[in-house]
Amino acid sequence: MRLADIASILSQYGRENDGYVFALDADGKAISFPESAIEFQPYRNTLRTVNELDEQLPWLRQALNATQSLTGSKLVTIESDGIFGEASYVHLIHFPQTGWVIGLAIPKSQLTAAADHMGFFLMMAIGGLLLVVGIIAAITARNLLGKIQQTTQQVWELIEGETTQELTVGNMNEVGELRQAVNAYGEKLKALLSRLEAIQDELVQNEKLSSLGSLVSGVAHELNTPIGNARMSSTSILDTKKAFMQKLEQPITRDDLDQFLTHVEGGARIVERNMSRASELIRAFKQLAVDQTSDQIREFDLHLLVNEVLLSLRPTLQNEEHSLKVEIPASIQFNSYPGALTQALINLINNALIHAFIERKPGSIQIQATMEETDRVNITVRDDGAGMTPEVQKRIFDPFYTTRLGQGGSGLGLHITFNLVTGILGGRIEVQSELEKGSCFTMTIPLIAPERAQPNSEGAS
Repeated sequence: MRLADIASILSQYGRENDGYVFALDADGKAISFPESAIEFQPYRNTLRTVNELDEQLPWLRQALNATQSLTGSKLVTIESDGIFGEASYVHLIHFPQTGWVIGLAIPKSQLTAAADHMGFFLMMAIGGLLLVVGIIAAITARNLLGKIQQTTQQVWELIEGETTQELTVGNMNEVGELRQAVNAYGEKLKALLSRLEAIQDELVQNEKLSSLGSLVSGVAHELNTPIGNARMSSTSILDTKKAFMQKLEQPITRDDLDQFLTHVEGGARIVERNMSRASELIRAFKQLAVDQTSDQIREFDLHLLVNEVLLSLRPTLQNEEHSLKVEIPASIQFNSYPGALTQALINLINNALIHAFIERKPGSIQIQATMEETDRVNITVRDDGAGMTPEVQKRIFDPFYTTRLGQGGSGLGLHITFNLVTGILGGRIEVQSELEKGSCFTMTIPLIAPERAQPNSEGAS
């Protein structure tokens, strides 16, 4: 290959890169160099040396000096390139096979523009990529958040017992494992809730039986007095009759007969009066027992109903020396469920006996009834006992909540009362209490109970 051909190739390569190329051999002579940069000498037939180029082109001195000890490649910055009229970058490459050094000079502005263009392109490309990634991430996050929200909603519904559906597991990733765990938790929770409801129903039934047992005990105690009086009177009549029969063996006077008849008549009246009292107690007990063991609606007088309730609680009140005051008009007529109202009243009175008078004996309980409207009645049960803190008042109607667990409180009395008043009786119940100043429960109940769904006759036994 001719030397002129090599120079032509290098020159063309420089133009293609918008710069220029120069080449030095192993002896430091210029094989190729742009003619526009050096003085033209038509009769010269030898190659220019590095020293000559250094003298003629002082602005290229830094790049020429770097070629003397170059073994690989190096990038040199020219502050003022004589060919470009501006700063430039010179990329020097040493070829060990020949010992040649080739330098490619490119204007700094061109590289800066290329860099700016490349930066803009990269910025656009990265921006587009980030946009695509953002859209994908938004879709993925939305899908993920949707599943998480659905899972969270399912957990709350399981806690509230408002759903029996299972979550779709789908892919077994983190979300899939979470949904599978929620399903397992839901199954276990539903089983526990079913068991708890069964236990609660059993405890509620036991609570009702306990109230009925207290009723039986109270009535039995009340019956002892009239039956005992009647028995004593009948025994006295028999003794008088025996004494009178002995007198018949001898002549008797009119006074003896009058005394005998007077004694028999008085004893018979005592027996009749006490048997009437016993009959009234038995009738009241029978009605109260029927009301407590049935859900039948009927018309009843509130004053008489409360008296029947107090009948069952009188022995307890007398043993504890508590006083009970009743202020109920005799004209309040209900068409409702007497059993539910009886149970509610007994629970409220028992609650005062168990919790209010722990360190206050004797205490007093007051039951009042007033008309709130033409169709509603306020029934209050007030005590002057220990009272409650605001924290206790917030949970007083929760099931199984009691401040005397294992000491006479099951935690179901007020819960049952709340359900009876707000459910069967169709009213509401509120409590006001202050420590050391007692408590007041107010039941607001309609005179006519709301209609209740009747059980299916086909399934009823």
